[in-house]
Amino acid sequence: MAVNRGIVSSDGVVRSSSRDVEIPDQDFPTFIWSRAIEYADRPALTCGLTKRNYTFSEARSLSRRFGASLLDKGLNPGDVLAIMLPNAIDYPIVLLGALEAGLLVTTIDPAFKKNELSLQVRTTNAKVIVTIPTVVPLVKAVLEELGVTMPIILVNLRGQETGHDIWSYRDLISKSDGSDTQRQWPQISPDDIAILLSSSGTTGERKMVARTHKNTIATMVLSSVYGKSRIISGSVGNDQHSLLMAASLSHLSGQLLVWSGLINGANNFILPVCEPEPLINALTEQKPLSVTCFLYPVMFSELNALIKTDDLEPLRLILTGCSSFIPAHVNAFLAKLPNREEASFYSVFGLTEVLPLFMALQNDQNPLNLGYPEPNTELKVIDARGKSLGPGEVGELCVRGPQVMKGYFNNEKATQDTFDGDWFKTGDTVYYDEDGMFHLAGRSKDLIKVGGRSVSPSELEFVLLSHPKITDAGVVGVPDDTVGEKPVAFVVPKPSVEIDPREIQAFVSSELAPYKALSRVIVTDSLPRNSIGKMLKRVLKESLCSKGL
Repeated sequence: MAVNRGIVSSDGVVRSSSRDVEIPDQDFPTFIWSRAIEYADRPALTCGLTKRNYTFSEARSLSRRFGASLLDKGLNPGDVLAIMLPNAIDYPIVLLGALEAGLLVTTIDPAFKKNELSLQVRTTNAKVIVTIPTVVPLVKAVLEELGVTMPIILVNLRGQETGHDIWSYRDLISKSDGSDTQRQWPQISPDDIAILLSSSGTTGERKMVARTHKNTIATMVLSSVYGKSRIISGSVGNDQHSLLMAASLSHLSGQLLVWSGLINGANNFILPVCEPEPLINALTEQKPLSVTCFLYPVMFSELNALIKTDDLEPLRLILTGCSSFIPAHVNAFLAKLPNREEASFYSVFGLTEVLPLFMALQNDQNPLNLGYPEPNTELKVIDARGKSLGPGEVGELCVRGPQVMKGYFNNEKATQDTFDGDWFKTGDTVYYDEDGMFHLAGRSKDLIKVGGRSVSPSELEFVLLSHPKITDAGVVGVPDDTVGEKPVAFVVPKPSVEIDPREIQAFVSSELAPYKALSRVIVTDSLPRNSIGKMLKRVLKESLCSKGL
């Protein structure tokens, strides 16, 4: 393959020098299972802890059975199924089965707590949720608060009674898929919505990204075409393993790795717990011959303290999220690889709304170097008036291509605000050079990147303002050597009230996922605002700098 470069047109649009690739015009399950018969007896999904696995033939059959059972239970094409599961080999079975039955799927971070779960269920109008027994009290509390009822499908059900509102996943996948009676499966258009993913978008407000079957396929195909880092293109042998590490299947990055393995006959080692020791154990005990591994940026420093050179022998491709990794940590990790010349490191930049954007640069450890445009993808940089900018000029990144989401689900205003015609405005500040290579110049609005995950200051501020002692609050991100950034809160107490910062930190931790925890709470008399009341986050950050924080 020729080396990709960027080609800048006279209208300021930057395109790839590589040829466009064909995007299959199919529904997503048909695409994923299109080669399953070739790999029928190979292991497809393996638990990285217990070694329990499904072959491709078993996985395909179970997925179809699950989808058929959903229809038999009275669910209809177009209904939304929510998945709130930790990483598990049944996760892809559930997701693909629901899609084949014509349902939409929304994936929920298993670390979410009451407020976050409630928002996603309400926004998507979910009709059924798949989870594990320990989460049932939380789910029931949310449903009661919302005043809705829905079936709860339990994975790993042990000795509990089922009923009209509790269904057993094992019972659902044990039934016939109906193929012997020529079941009428729903007709699915490639342009139908398939997956609803939670995102803070470009504004900090949490919304649901609606991705169609076809642009989900486009994300996979375009992620496969750069150099040695081909994730899904070409053939793989019996010895190929795709090991999922520190990439939750509730997020697009984790899903992408598994789908890529399934389309190419790889054995996907899925680690239920995203921590260093399970990864090391999987590498040393199960001895895979070749591994593709996705690591959140924070994992590099954690692994450096524990891992031995011999443990890393199988690694051939290491992926991470761009712009938030610490180069020194990555370099120390790569230096331990016993087969360094055979392994490649790539940092991938993208948003849930549109992934991928750039052909990542092999072994480049500058987190601000984004790369060149993907095939089939058009990029431009605009100023505040919407005018296209030239090389070296800093502005907002806009993208047009088949991998761009359909829009924000049930949120037409947010969709209109982020699209200019068919151009999606990312909110990221970038520039490109004379060769058409893009560089990051700033963060996406005010979002805080914690270990590769986006944390919304607005969400944290909302929770802080619900505390009875706080009258005003502002949150900003500060650099952190371990996870990239951490949130810091400025809070104004109500009159004649004293605030203990530790109490506020504990309160936020009780309301939101662990990665959104406040690293520091600063009590202040007032927050800086402009004449129309908008909080001046820049002044807050300057205040931190003046204090040496």
